[in-house]
Formats: sequence, structure tokens, C-alpha cells
Amino acid sequence: MWLRVRGVIIIITKLNPVIYAVSDSIGETAESVVKATTSQFVEEKFDVIRVPYVKDKEQIDKIVEEAATNNAVICS
Repeated sequence: MWLRVRGVIIIITKLNPVIYAVSDSIGETAESVVKATTSQFVEEKFDVIRVPYVKDKEQIDKIVEEAATNNAVICS
């Protein structure tokens, strides 16, 4: 499986659920929230894709489209 994030193709070797950590800054807090939340699901592994510096609606639309295509969840 592969994902295209901001023009970069990311190859995922395991089919873990994907969570996009979206932020208007570097995305550290969004990723921390994802990790804290997913830690409650001990038996499940998740792939986190950090998408930093999101500034406009067009970027958000593209992220939502990519997430929907890949059956992913978005956290911001």
C-alpha cells in the first residue's frame, strides 16, 4: 500500500490503520494526541503521518481527499 502526502509517496509495508496528524505548526502536539489516544488500543498498531504547516482551505481539502481515499482518520 502507498499514500501520497503533499506530493511525497509513502510506502506502508504493513496494513495498519492510518491517522493523519494535521497542524498549522510543526504537528508535534497533534502527533502527541494521536499517540496518547492510540496507546489505549494496545493490540492495534497505527501508522501516523504528520502533516505540518497547513495554512489554507485548499491544503485541508487535499488532505481530506487523501485520507478518505486511504480509509484514514484525521486528528488536528
